[in-house]
Amino acid sequence: MSVITDLKTLIREAGKAKRKVADERARISNRLIELQAERKALLSAPLSRQDLEACLRDDITAAGREAMGWDVPRLLEDARQHAGGRVEYPVDHAVYSPIPSKIDGHLVCLLLGPEAIISALAPALDKLDFTGAGLPLEQRRARLAEITAEISELVAQRQELAEALDEPEPKYKAKPGTPQLGDTQEKIGGDGKVYVGTFCNPTGHGSPGWLWKEKAA
Repeated sequence: MSVITDLKTLIREAGKAKRKVADERARISNRLIELQAERKALLSAPLSRQDLEACLRDDITAAGREAMGWDVPRLLEDARQHAGGRVEYPVDHAVYSPIPSKIDGHLVCLLLGPEAIISALAPALDKLDFTGAGLPLEQRRARLAEITAEISELVAQRQELAEALDEPEPKYKAKPGTPQLGDTQEKIGGDGKVYVGTFCNPTGHGSPGWLWKEKAA
């Protein structure tokens, strides 16, 4: 009789443990949903005027740097080395001219610089409605880093609980030619920094996507 009693006790305790694990998994899932919602809000909230001007300044500086990094030096070097045409035809400015034949956005950024361009854009900026702007960009980036770290920790905890219940997490099946979970790639952002993307499904809900963070030096 004591054996049966012991078995009933074990079954009850096992049931309680399983319910406790299930409750914890539900808590983690709810927290992940909250974090994803906060992440989406941080990414989608409009910029303040100060942040918008800072982004313009960064983009203009990067574009000017790109123009100076290749096109302008190439034209100057060509004009320097091929002097014959300018000796014979001094008024033919099409002969290895050091000035680009087409004025594009990158060259404008190089020649004018961010402050002059932002000043010229001031009337257009004055017409924008900046009410409802989100947190400053630096605060958003800091919070996003915290969210990413917490999501990674919660996903690992949920996996451990699933293994404890002998219920492994469902595996994402990618279509041929599409990214696989764990794939990484790099890109250069508008600020000129290098970012590393990981293809993952941090919440376990919906479809996976690319999660980006700045590449460590």
